[in-house]
This record gives sequence, C-alpha cells and structure tokens, in this order.
Amino acid sequence: MDTPKKLKIALIVKWHSEKVGYAPNCLSRAFLDQGHEVHIFTTKYQAYFSHPNYKEIYEKYLGPNILSEGEFNDGEVTVHRLPSWRFGNIIWINSIWKTLKKVQPDIVQSFDINEPHTVKLAMFARFFKYKLFTANHFILISFRLLGGWKKLDFKKRWYIRLMFRIPGMIIRGVSKKCYAVTKDAKKLAVLFFAFKPNQVEVSTLGVDTKLYHPLTASDISTRKNIRTQLGYSNQEIVCVFSGKITEEKSPIVLAEAIQVLRSQGKNYSALFIGAGELKDKVGAFDHCQVLNFVPSHELADYYRASDIAVWPRSVTTSILDAAACALPVIISDQVFAYTSYLQNDVEYQHQPNILAAKYKTNNVDDLVAELLKLEDPSARQHIGEVVNVRVDEHSSWKAIATKRLYDYRNL
Repeated sequence: MDTPKKLKIALIVKWHSEKVGYAPNCLSRAFLDQGHEVHIFTTKYQAYFSHPNYKEIYEKYLGPNILSEGEFNDGEVTVHRLPSWRFGNIIWINSIWKTLKKVQPDIVQSFDINEPHTVKLAMFARFFKYKLFTANHFILISFRLLGGWKKLDFKKRWYIRLMFRIPGMIIRGVSKKCYAVTKDAKKLAVLFFAFKPNQVEVSTLGVDTKLYHPLTASDISTRKNIRTQLGYSNQEIVCVFSGKITEEKSPIVLAEAIQVLRSQGKNYSALFIGAGELKDKVGAFDHCQVLNFVPSHELADYYRASDIAVWPRSVTTSILDAAACALPVIISDQVFAYTSYLQNDVEYQHQPNILAAKYKTNNVDDLVAELLKLEDPSARQHIGEVVNVRVDEHSSWKAIATKRLYDYRNL
C-alpha cells in the first residue's frame, strides 16, 4: 500500500497568538502529529490586539499587541507575519503572493470567509497549484444583519451585496469546501456569502483533549488548592464562566441566578474568568468572583476546580473545553452549535450532543431551574462522563484534523 503524500498546508488567519488555544494553533499541531508540514500566514496583530485594556489584561501572557513582521518558528510550525494594516474592522494583508510563491503549499485553509485576504487567495489560486478551503465562524446570535431581505432599505441591500455576496461569489467559485462552525453558520454562508448549500459542511470547533480532560488522581490536589485559594468549601457548587464579560454575553444573568439560589438556601457560587466592561458590575454580586484572563494551559485546572459551566448567551470553544473536563454545561437556547446529551436527532449529526441543558435566553428563573437539576453530584458526574466520551470521539482536534485531511486529499 502506497504511503500517502506528505502535504504542505498553509493556514491563513487575520490575527494570531502562539499561546492561545484557537483553531489555527490546534489544527496546526494536529496536522504536524500526522506528519505534514504546516505554515501559518498572518498579520502583525495578536489576539485581542484592539481591546482597550489589552496592556493590563493580556500583555503579560501574550506580549505586545502588535509584533514584528517576518518569519518565525513556533515549534515545528512556520509562522509568517506579513505586512498588514487595519481599516476599521477590516484587516488588509500584503505579500500573500510572494509568500505563496516561496512556500508553494498544496492546501490553503482560510478561517475568515469575508476578509480581503480570502478574496485574494481565491484570485491567486489559478496561478498556483493549491486547493483553497474556507470557513465561516459567523453565527446568528452575533451576526448584525439579521433582518429579512425585504425589510432592508436600499443602502443596506447594497452594503450586503458589496461586503458579503460579491466577495462570497468570487470565493465560492474556487473554494473546495467551507467549514461552518454551526448549523446556523451554514445558513449564513449560503444567505449572506452566496455559497451553495452543498459547498458548506457543519464542522464544530475542536478541543485539545491532552490538556482538557476529566479530573484524575494527579489533579485532585490542584483542584483542592484552587478552591481553597478562592474560598470555596467542598460542598459549594461552583458555576464557571470564561471569556469576555460584556453585555452581549449576558454574564449578569448567571450572577442574578446565583442570588436567587442563595436566597433559597442553596450553596451555589459563580466564578467569572475574563475581562470586559461588566467585570466590576458582575464582581459586585454576592458569591460571585472575577478573575482576570487565564492562559489556555492554566484554564483547564479552573474548569476541573469547578462543578458546572454556564455561558448565558454566547457560543465559544470553551464549551467544548469544559465538556472535555467532564463538566455539565448549560448554554442559551439561541445557540445552535451543540445539543443536549440526550439528543439523538439525525438532523444534529454534525453537532456533538455534549450539553447538560439549554435554558431560555436571559430568563433568570429558567437558568435557576436548570442549575437545580444539577444539584446532585451523581447527576453531574453521570452527564460529565457521557459527554466526555462524545467529545473525545468526535470533537478532538485529532479527529477533526483526520477528517480535514481526508477532504484535502479527495476534494
């Protein structure tokens, strides 16, 4: 049997940090583990580079928000930080042609469906031998243009055509496949970016199962130390939230739910990990603590030190991370990325059923009811064990990389 050809894979993303657990970082390592050569084309910008409090929150972990251009090695991955400029929310990347000519990749995977560099890659593809694959990470809950087409005024219709549909039509003519992170992201790729339905596949983000794993004997002392430092007793039920503590994420809903539970004599607390304009407001609630940004390699310990994970109104890769640590997870019913661990509908075959529950968005009483269902430690343990197996089998970066490599070779 012939040995499969070693592929030269280029991942292109509008900003990049070596120390975070995002898709380009994790996929690149998974591709390396399977024997392929990996390059990352990116800008001089770090993750969160435009955050107003970057220096206070992220700099000590990631370094300066804007880095030098040039070619660097991140382990065995070659990172090309290309000349780049920011125009409002748009980032323009130069020297893509020159870098493609130097690297000569077999595969180019873009993570930004609507960015100028993806249009460039589609136009350059005819002059090179690479196959172009794209992705859509826009989801309904955070997409700004949700009004029906007939309800939009003339200016908004032309804005959509110019900014989304026309670039999308250029890209779709070359893209072998677009990976949408959720079912609704697939709908957006078709509706706003003009992709054909058969070009788009739902492929949820993955999790590093080497880092994010259930509590083991060697983790028990770390869990105990973290809970002691934070002032939690063994009997306290700690609900963890991580990410941006902003209005659009509705962290206040979790804080208010904790107040209701405490008024009922229930021993629940909330731990918020992250930053944002609501940080102080959330921290002012009783039995709610806020910690600053924690690097991904440390975050797993905080999940294992907690009992339930809650994201009141957002979709994030942290949902998978927490589930991989065998935590029962509660999210908004407006998020379509994941389903209940009891869900077996064939319609959701590409969306791992790894949740403890969904609650009625921004409804404090409904969140309280769902949290009370997880008061029993045995219920939390059962759900955690079930979803952890599903994450390991279907949502590990190894499993996702294997599927992508199959597509890269055959499409």
